[in-house]
Order: sequence, then structure tokens, then C-alpha cells
Amino acid sequence: GRLHTLHALHEEAEAAFAKAADLASTRVQSGLVEYHRGLLSYNRAEYDKAVDALERASGSGIAIHMVLHSSVRLAFIRHLRGDTAGALAMLESIGTRIGEVADAVERRRLEAQHASILGFCTAQVQGTARGLQLVRSAAGIFESIGDRPGQARTLLNLASILSSTGAWEERRGILTEAGAVLTELGDIQSLMV
Repeated sequence: GRLHTLHALHEEAEAAFAKAADLASTRVQSGLVEYHRGLLSYNRAEYDKAVDALERASGSGIAIHMVLHSSVRLAFIRHLRGDTAGALAMLESIGTRIGEVADAVERRRLEAQHASILGFCTAQVQGTARGLQLVRSAAGIFESIGDRPGQARTLLNLASILSSTGAWEERRGILTEAGAVLTELGDIQSLMV
């Protein structure tokens, strides 16, 4: 299912997750399936389905980094639905829990995802300077841990913020860089954003 999601083969991903759900024999296994179903729905902008799946996953006993990654996505959905203040409050709370993640790489990945979404939301309400700072920091963290897909997706957020500043040449370069990485990785889903 995850591979099909990466390649934007949504029906195939749904079928794989349905099969995995049938095979899940523990609450945590079911939660993992829900987590990945939630990510698929999130990527497809099916936000009601994403919220339901990510909330179910978060209550299933999955690893804390997955719970917090889910929460970041839920905060972003809240922002997209017009409740940026609520999203920022959620992100503030999530930020206080990142230290609970024991694995250093997962903790850094979560810090980067958190900074990217926080920066994107912040740019909408508090001005682009702070938002750009946070998103640039996120891209640097992703680069430092070798997470090229995360870095490329964060560069898409950076380009979005830059569109409101008139920095067209920088934006064009960033979009070219992100597009090249996502194409190389075969991440069709992120290219469609």
C-alpha cells in the first residue's frame, strides 16, 4: 500500500490496505493500517477520511512518533479548514512532546515536519519572515538526516510561501530542485501538489 501511495496508484493502495486490515491480528497492527490509510487520504485531500483514520490510529497503541506525525497532519487539516489559531495551538502542544520520541532520526524527522507545517501556518497569520525561517530550518533538518523526500516536500512549502514575497527566481529554483528529487524518487503523489 505504501509503495502504491508513493506512485499515486490510489485504488491499488486502497486494496492493499484493505487486505492488510483483514490480516491484522492485533490492535497495533490495525492501527498501523489506519495510519497509512490516513496518510493516503491526506495525500488525496480526502480530509474527513484522513481525520477519521489518523484519529483511530493514534488511539491504537502505535509508536509515539506516528501519533505525533498524525497530529501534525491533523493540525494542518485544521488550518486548511480555516482554523489556523486551533492549528497553531495543536502544533504548540505537539512541539512539547517531540522529546518523547526515543529514536534520534525519527525525532529529527518529526522536528522537521513540525517546523515545516508550523512555518507554513505561521506565514499565513504572522508574516512570511518567521514562516520562511521555520520552513528553511525544516529543509535543513531533512537534509541533515538524509531524508530527501521530506526535504523536497518541505521545499514545496517554501516555494508556496515565497510566492507571496515576489521572490520568483528563488521560487523557480526551489521548485526545480524539489521536482527533480521527487521525479528521481518516483514520488508522483507529491509532484501532483
